[in-house]
Amino acid sequence: MNQSYFCAKLSSLNTISIMIFTDLTKKSDDIRFLLVKDFKIIDSIIPSKQTSMNNVYFFEIRLKDEFEFGHFYEIFIPNFGSVSVDVSDAIYFDDFDKKFYYDGNDLGATYKKEETSFAIWAPLACHVSLLVYYKKGLLSYDMTRCEKGVYRITVKGDLENVSYQYVVTNSGVSRRVNDPYGKGLTLNSEKSAVVDLEKIKNEYPNINSNLNKTINDAFIYELNIRDFTIDENTNIKNKGKYLGLIEENRKTKNGNPAGLDYLKFLNVSHVQLLPILDFGNVLDDNPNKIYNWGYDVTSFFSLEGSYSLKPEVPSQRIKEFKQVVNKLHKNNIGVILDVVYNHIFSYEGSDLEKILPGYYFRKNGHGRIINGSGCGNDVASEKLMVRKMIADSLCYLVSMFDVDGFRFDLLGLLDIETIEYAKKRVSQIKDNVFFYGEGWAIPTGLKSEDQATILNSFKMPNIGFFNDSFRDILKGSTFDNGAKGYFNGDYSYVDGMYFAMLGSCVDYTFPKRFATPSQSINYAECHDNGTLYDKLLFTNSEEDETSRLDRIKFANSLIAFSFGVPFIHMGQEIGLSKFMQDNTYNMGDAYNKMDYSILDKRFEMAKYLKELINFRNNMSFLKTNDPKIIENIYKYEKLEDGGFKLQINNIDNNNHEGLILVNPSDKTKYIPLDDYYRIIFTKNGFSSKEELYVKNLTQSPFSIVWLVKK
Repeated sequence: MNQSYFCAKLSSLNTISIMIFTDLTKKSDDIRFLLVKDFKIIDSIIPSKQTSMNNVYFFEIRLKDEFEFGHFYEIFIPNFGSVSVDVSDAIYFDDFDKKFYYDGNDLGATYKKEETSFAIWAPLACHVSLLVYYKKGLLSYDMTRCEKGVYRITVKGDLENVSYQYVVTNSGVSRRVNDPYGKGLTLNSEKSAVVDLEKIKNEYPNINSNLNKTINDAFIYELNIRDFTIDENTNIKNKGKYLGLIEENRKTKNGNPAGLDYLKFLNVSHVQLLPILDFGNVLDDNPNKIYNWGYDVTSFFSLEGSYSLKPEVPSQRIKEFKQVVNKLHKNNIGVILDVVYNHIFSYEGSDLEKILPGYYFRKNGHGRIINGSGCGNDVASEKLMVRKMIADSLCYLVSMFDVDGFRFDLLGLLDIETIEYAKKRVSQIKDNVFFYGEGWAIPTGLKSEDQATILNSFKMPNIGFFNDSFRDILKGSTFDNGAKGYFNGDYSYVDGMYFAMLGSCVDYTFPKRFATPSQSINYAECHDNGTLYDKLLFTNSEEDETSRLDRIKFANSLIAFSFGVPFIHMGQEIGLSKFMQDNTYNMGDAYNKMDYSILDKRFEMAKYLKELINFRNNMSFLKTNDPKIIENIYKYEKLEDGGFKLQINNIDNNNHEGLILVNPSDKTKYIPLDDYYRIIFTKNGFSSKEELYVKNLTQSPFSIVWLVKK
């Protein structure tokens, strides 16, 4: 060994551990350690413990006073040199979270015309400076360490739309970072930017800020900003942009409604937007180069720039999205945001890791980052300041944009306490904000009883979950293309389908999954995995096109007529295909867009979804949230070929006896009735104005018929 090497690490608030790699013969007990603080020697220390093995010497020195964070410490050894003290393990010390938890609401940049205040939480940093990129050049300002490890500075002058960054020094290593609480970003997320949020709020005040709808009233339609507006078969002008979503009087080539007008036509209550918080990969100034859904999130507070008409102006994307929410609210459509807090884009280069190494991400017993998300880094939501950041983000999105709900990507990777805490804080800002997500049980370093999974749904009665049981009963396993479910021909699922239609909150065939049906997000497809149409290409390839499309209408009927929350993926209503592909997150417009030429060909199917929504809104009993009532609401009877009959005593709030007949087969059914019944809904839709009474019913294949006794 020609060289010596040593390192020093803070192992407790009073102890520094030192390891020397050397082949020198000098006796280790002759070595003294000089403790250097902010470049001044403050103590000469003899080690309290030492051991050695194969040219490696281990020492432990005890400090006279408790280690004081916010200063630069070095260990100097005569004849060896000096090394900075690594303080990164302090995040594992007892009561670290309690010691440094900061409950203030001023992190980030707080703008006033005459000055802007900056605050960043960096509890282990020995130095933080602010870089401000003025038009005339770059200026650096030293920040002051304050309570709980927050660094602050106030800069005079009008900094609106001015970009900035921090330089954070941990254990002697300095890194340039964007503001994790920053609300504005420059082009391609290169720097944070100061924005005047109050001016934007005043310019675009909230419209109809509370739709007064509970989640039981919801009929959710999922879409992606780009996918819904990019197709060439419409006259939407701002294709792929925030404002393209809210253009009015837009048509397909055949004159059918497109964009916002299509949402209004369908009469959906809420749209669920795929991620609109800033994400990596897609270039703001060249969004056609790389396609991505946006689950590679880089910021919990700044909006995505590629959807903006002027991404180079930091405030513009905020203004545009304010207009989106306001216009949707004006048309009585709520806005639900798909949020990704379980992982972030590029752990190695993330600002969070640079600011406080090791804190924001879960690690296993071997010190490796946990990868339950499949994206290389699971966010440690159970840490107090991570929990606060998630809640702060949600509160900002509600207070700034007046959104109506959140869909949590891989919700099960987050902990229950974080979700409950965030829900409570958001509820203090706005009532009836929906919280639901993917409650899959994925290993992530948390105890299973602490994860926000479907298995723990009864611990979170106000949180909804995508009901994969409903999904797989209806269409067969998502992960086995050839597996059939109820709608595509496996009639052994008939009792399971009835269980699912009861909101999965009543013990029947299966143990109930939820405390109330409002927890059950009933769906058959979403942006992930294949479409219903493609599923049929695998399972019912011998059938003709008409039968496939009829089956899709039938599946959508089962979703609409179930207790719980109906959810439809964009294009599901008209049988869009992903060309037999599954996870198309980066496969481009051809696989993901709303194809309005197909809408023109199958507009009758869109009309049918509209009929389903309108009919459900008229059947108020379907919005019942009491499992005890639901348990006794139907009299259930199985019929041949997988069909079933449901009798109900009060179908229309007029104490009329109702009858629901479900035919999943490809056969026409001839059904005698015990009295005359009026047909109110068929395969052709809502028959509210017709006075057609029958005592013998002819029911079409793949259909649900509703009747009311004369």
